[in-house]
Amino acid sequence: MKHHTKDFTESGLVFSDISSETEREYGFPNGERLLIGKPLYLHVSDSGGHRLYTEDNWCYYVQPKDGWWVKWKATIKRPFLLDEETIEKTMVKNNMSETKQSTKFNNEWSATAYSFLLSYMIDKTSFMIEDVRNASAGFIAEPLSKRAWGGIAVRAARAGIIKGMGHENVKNPKAHKTPATIWKVI
Repeated sequence: MKHHTKDFTESGLVFSDISSETEREYGFPNGERLLIGKPLYLHVSDSGGHRLYTEDNWCYYVQPKDGWWVKWKATIKRPFLLDEETIEKTMVKNNMSETKQSTKFNNEWSATAYSFLLSYMIDKTSFMIEDVRNASAGFIAEPLSKRAWGGIAVRAARAGIIKGMGHENVKNPKAHKTPATIWKVI
């Protein structure tokens, strides 16, 4: 592998040239798969995290052993120099506020929330994520944004454990009867 020293290495990270690959696929412990097209550069951190940059200006941070990833479209010259200001500008410009929230959570919260969801579903045929979130109060830490629970539901849906079966207005009066997904346990 060649090493690359493009502008984004101002982050202090050394990237390897993986442009000979047409695709890179990750398999996660929960069975999910992530396929990344046209990868150009890769940095593997000491923690095992993979930073990838693609020909189409997509940036990925992947934690293969923990089963999660974050993806954003680079509109800046240094996509991996991720100070708070850069994250905010990139995510807002690309309408990715949920992704910004994802970068804030540690792996433990996601794993704990997912485990809680699995245990919550044991005696249910359907539910709304609002119900899971309310039931989790006092059992697991509250995330920075309540929307983080949506990512947990999507993870379960991708794993084939639940399936969206329509919408219903949320019960939270502050949400002004916003429609949300009703999840069917499969």
